[in-house]
Amino acid sequence: MERTATSRASKSTVGLYVIAVLALALSGVAVAYLKAILDADRQIIAAVQASEGYAASAAARADKVDAERLRRKQKVTDIEASVQQYAAQLAEKGVIDGPIQEVSCDPVSGLSDSLLSETTAFSCVAWNHTDDDGTRSGDKFNARMNWSTDEFVYGFGPAR
Repeated sequence: MERTATSRASKSTVGLYVIAVLALALSGVAVAYLKAILDADRQIIAAVQASEGYAASAAARADKVDAERLRRKQKVTDIEASVQQYAAQLAEKGVIDGPIQEVSCDPVSGLSDSLLSETTAFSCVAWNHTDDDGTRSGDKFNARMNWSTDEFVYGFGPAR
């Protein structure tokens, strides 16, 4: 059988159509693959940004906790200074022995560095005598700090 120009043209046309369809299909697959990679990259970027945001907020919370602990530590120093002034007044009046060398206060309930405690009770000692061997003695005082109102009270005598 003899081939004609039209049958050759139609075969080559079919071949071109097949190649074009395959090229389109492959480009569609390539586009879908690249889109999947891009979507995965976007998800990774979002996850990283979220974790950075969490880390930043965790760091901010840690800074806030550290600042509150520092504030509470300073307040204990303020309590000790107030108790020392009060003890000095009592020593001047002859109620206790003087001079007052130092005052130290320790929490007896509601730890001052525990941010869960709303109040802390302190047992304080106004040191007024140091022996040759370095042991000290003094009079007991008490104090209570309300961390919510930022107010404290103190008095003469042991903590209750």
